[in-house]
Parts: sequence; structure tokens; C-alpha cells
Amino acid sequence: MIESETQNQALSERLAVLCDRCAIVATSIEDLENQLKKAKAEYVRLTEFEIPELLSEHGLTSAETLNGTKVQVTDAVHARISEAKNSEAMAWLRNNGAAGIIKHVVSVRIDPEQAEYAQAMAEKLRNDGLLVEESEGVHHSTLRSWAKEMIDSGVDVPTDLFGIYIQRKAKIS
Repeated sequence: MIESETQNQALSERLAVLCDRCAIVATSIEDLENQLKKAKAEYVRLTEFEIPELLSEHGLTSAETLNGTKVQVTDAVHARISEAKNSEAMAWLRNNGAAGIIKHVVSVRIDPEQAEYAQAMAEKLRNDGLLVEESEGVHHSTLRSWAKEMIDSGVDVPTDLFGIYIQRKAKIS
């Protein structure tokens, strides 16, 4: 009985040491994640605001520092169609000659024993009583490329409808 109590006490002591170490490591992880979050925010502030604004004030898009660091400011176009504006955005694309970037997806939910119907056309599935969901959209990278091309070409595109914004960012090498 004494040996068992000694083993239990040793186990409990070792477990307590490991748990204490886990708590220290967890706190360290949290601190490091907070530091990383702050560092990323600072990096964004410098590369997307301060450096581009400084160069812009002097009419420059690129420069080289005295120590040889090269800086170039470029425009990165971002675009996203919100779910609420999807129908309106698809209509605008169709009416303005950009229907080719739209992807139309038909999705069918079926029970495993009805898998043979998956090969049929959407209308046949509806006639068979299966639930057919349709959606259409534009892949985010396709939308971004298209938006950049339109902006670069001087085409007036409704930026709010497509969630377009131009991000100035400094690349440091």
C-alpha cells in the first residue's frame, strides 16, 4: 500500500510539472500570437500606407535607398461579389459583354441509392423529384483579373457592385 501511495504521489507530482509547463507554453503562444498580429498590422501600415504615400508625395512609384534597398509601389486590384449583390452583378456582367467569366453551377443532392441519376441533366432530375440547386458566380481570381483588365483599359465598372478596391502596396527587395 505504501508503494502504491508513493507511485501515485510521484505520478501526481510529474503530472503537475507537465501541466504547469503546458500553462507556461500556452501563455507564451498567446503572447507570440499577439506580437505577430501587431507586427503584421505595422507591416501593412508601412507597406500599404506610409511608403506608398511618401513616394506619391514626390511623384514616384519606385525608388532606391542609400543602402540599396529598392522600393516599388504597385496597384493590386481586389474584387468580391457579395451574396446580396450576386444577381445584380451577374446581370451587369451579361449586359456589359462579360458573361464569359460567369460560371454556372448545378448541384444535386441525392441519396446514395439514387446515384445513377447523378449523370442525368438537371431538368430530368427535377422531373424525377430530386432537389436541384442552381447557383452562378465568378471565381474570385477570374473576377480580380477581369476587374484589373477593365480598370487598366479605362472601362467604367461599378466598384461597389463588384466590391472592387485598389490597394497600393510597397514591395521591398
